[in-house]
Amino acid sequence: MEPFLIGDILKRIDGKLLSGTQNTIVECVSIDSRKIKKNCLFVPLVGKKTNAHSFINNVLNNGASAVLTQEKAIEYPESKTVIYVNNTLKALQNIALWYRRKFSLHVIGIAGSVGKTTTKDMVASVLSQKFKVMKTKKNFNSQIGLPLTILNLNKNYEIAVLELGISEPNEMIKLAQIALPNSAVITNIGSSHIENFKEKSEIYKEKLHITDVLNKNSSLFLNGDDEILLSAKNDVNNKIIYFGFNSNNDIKAANLKMFKNKTIFTFKNKNIEKQIVLNLPGKHNIYAALISIGTAVNFGLSFKEIQLGLNGYSGTPMRQQVYHLENLTLIDDSYNANPDSIKSAINTLEQVAGGHRKLVVLADVLELGDISDEEHYKLGVDLAQNNIDILLTVGEKAKNILAGLKNSGSKTKKMSFKNKEEAFSVLKNIISKDDTILVKGSRGMKMDKMVKMILNDVDKKSKQ
Repeated sequence: MEPFLIGDILKRIDGKLLSGTQNTIVECVSIDSRKIKKNCLFVPLVGKKTNAHSFINNVLNNGASAVLTQEKAIEYPESKTVIYVNNTLKALQNIALWYRRKFSLHVIGIAGSVGKTTTKDMVASVLSQKFKVMKTKKNFNSQIGLPLTILNLNKNYEIAVLELGISEPNEMIKLAQIALPNSAVITNIGSSHIENFKEKSEIYKEKLHITDVLNKNSSLFLNGDDEILLSAKNDVNNKIIYFGFNSNNDIKAANLKMFKNKTIFTFKNKNIEKQIVLNLPGKHNIYAALISIGTAVNFGLSFKEIQLGLNGYSGTPMRQQVYHLENLTLIDDSYNANPDSIKSAINTLEQVAGGHRKLVVLADVLELGDISDEEHYKLGVDLAQNNIDILLTVGEKAKNILAGLKNSGSKTKKMSFKNKEEAFSVLKNIISKDDTILVKGSRGMKMDKMVKMILNDVDKKSKQ
């Protein structure tokens, strides 16, 4: 980040200087007391389990140049710079907004229920062929993560690709007002976090608030294969660019050819037709590619540069990441899950496995609220249309997937387990040569540990 003085932000955060000086230099901002560097501003947040105000003295002793506090009755060295604010989270967001306004770079905001991270990573990979690009790291896309991401900007960046993730009402406008995107993407409208919304239409309205900060000439990329998003042309005044497979889209994919480790399609936009190669399986990657190509064309990249950028994208960890191991193939899609992303993952499984046996390990899908049992059951009904050989579920909610499969007459072999350890103890003994295994579940189910168990078991057996 670019250095600034405490005096630059005092008015922006309605702060009161309790001690120290306005001339204190800030060269980084952190909420983690363990990662404090020299000249860092420490912002202690109050969480459900931890109040970071208890670390203020430690960070000041470890080199922090200043701290914020929303607690007046704290002890601190009077020689250090301490600023009182009403709310440290709100102050962090206001600092990020002030800092964002210092830069004239182009910001692309990416929202959606499924595929945000894949899209963000692929767009950044393509645009990096011509520009200095910053992108959201890991899952720093929330009311806490987004401000920290923005505070990593510096004058060398020309484009920022920022992920905006919501989980509750009235959140998108807060994120949009911090990021101030110049153009935006909505990948789709699914049922993620639906327990905090009444229905999908409410999720749609919430995500559409990303347009509140756009101007009329801003490009808004929308999934034209998503029926809910088709109504956006009546709800916003922006320059909408629909993408997808349907013929009515502005940019579309045609002539699709899917191989085990490669996907080929024709990109079409007005009178442009170009063959595109993705060195990745999965239909979801084509949606991300369409957005990446459409964005890149707007920025003047050649198709040679675009293809090089696509070649440079090798997938995002824990999001349909494919491991080709000695005797089997493992698809790690353990980062998170909702019904739509599970269906996408099953399609990728079909492509990768080819004619080989397909094993699926699914854990509970969380944050579905009152419709949880129904959604899990419907998922089982949908999965009955696929040729899954063995399905193992983890958790109580996922049992309803098995019920949906059973009542649909599926011949899939079905097993249910309370936890990952029980499931793995059975899975490791039924794996055969050339099997393809998909592992997926909500983040709270920590299915990445199942992936590690499988990888460790394969490594152990290879050394025997």
